[in-house]
Amino acid sequence: MKKIALVELGGSHDECLYSQLLFLKSKEGINVDLFVNEKLKNNVQDFTLSDAIHFVKTEGILDLWRVKKCWSKEKYDLVIFNTAQGSLLKKLFLIPFFNHPKFYGTLHNVAKLKSSKGQQLISKYVNGYFVLNDQLKLKAKGFSSKSFTTFYPIFFPSYDRLNKKPDHETWILVPGQVEKKRRDYSALFQSISIHGIDSSIKFVFLGKSKHKYGDGDWVDQKISELKCGDSFITWDNFIAVNDYHSWIQECDYILPLIHNEHQSGKLYTHQTSGSYNLGHAYQLPFLLPSSFKGQEDWVGNSLFYDSIDNIMVLINRLSSSDKGQFSSPKKFSFDYQRQNYLSALGLDLM
Repeated sequence: MKKIALVELGGSHDECLYSQLLFLKSKEGINVDLFVNEKLKNNVQDFTLSDAIHFVKTEGILDLWRVKKCWSKEKYDLVIFNTAQGSLLKKLFLIPFFNHPKFYGTLHNVAKLKSSKGQQLISKYVNGYFVLNDQLKLKAKGFSSKSFTTFYPIFFPSYDRLNKKPDHETWILVPGQVEKKRRDYSALFQSISIHGIDSSIKFVFLGKSKHKYGDGDWVDQKISELKCGDSFITWDNFIAVNDYHSWIQECDYILPLIHNEHQSGKLYTHQTSGSYNLGHAYQLPFLLPSSFKGQEDWVGNSLFYDSIDNIMVLINRLSSSDKGQFSSPKKFSFDYQRQNYLSALGLDLM
């Protein structure tokens, strides 16, 4: 029996946990315990695939010491960090280990390999890294000689559908907390001001908009100025995980709004956006700028606009009935992702 701890010490990236649980528990003879920051309890408490869930505090060095003590007592063979970066993990590795397991983890921002002294410390202990798309893998290899494996966290529990969308409407998903630095909302509103918006189109801004870094008030103002309130669904506050996934299933297309000429393009140079994984997970056709054409991840599953001013030229001619057949490369299949992940951990030979 292999004993594995799957760990998220921070308060984010929980959307990457379930795929890893599926991969690990698909193999006989593996015990997987989750160690998750208590702030994420509502998001993961229904992950019944795990053999145990431990909700942990990480407010001080003593909390981290208790976690490490538990790992030593349980004698885990592998410890897999869902987020293998940041100050919490650096502090954890400054505490002496007993019964030293093998460490692996997901690196979300590969630029840290180049610029972070804390990441250099973490890399001394980690046997290998996972990254979240193939382009990040190529970039990571340019920064470090460590082992890197791609996995796509595109598998989720089953959630009920809302069945709220009228048949004659076409819903466009724009997921994530509403922040202008993360998505080029200005380009969308500019295109609406030029080309208008068809009455059948509805945008679902699926994320909290009123928060410390949020731009919900600005979005509300733009919608008001363009007199298109009936064409948008927005949220002020946090959306529960089950509701979040239920709304995704209502949508017909996904619009990431990440553009090279916008700060979002720079932001996602060394990390990926969860929008892409959600689109692949729910097989929603992507609406992307033409600069994405020819890239493997977007073959057979995307439509392209030729300029950001013409986003609405593409969208206004869409309908929910003519989406066509979503297809994607073999690498997005469960069997491929599972085998790739387990192989990186040395578990394919068991």
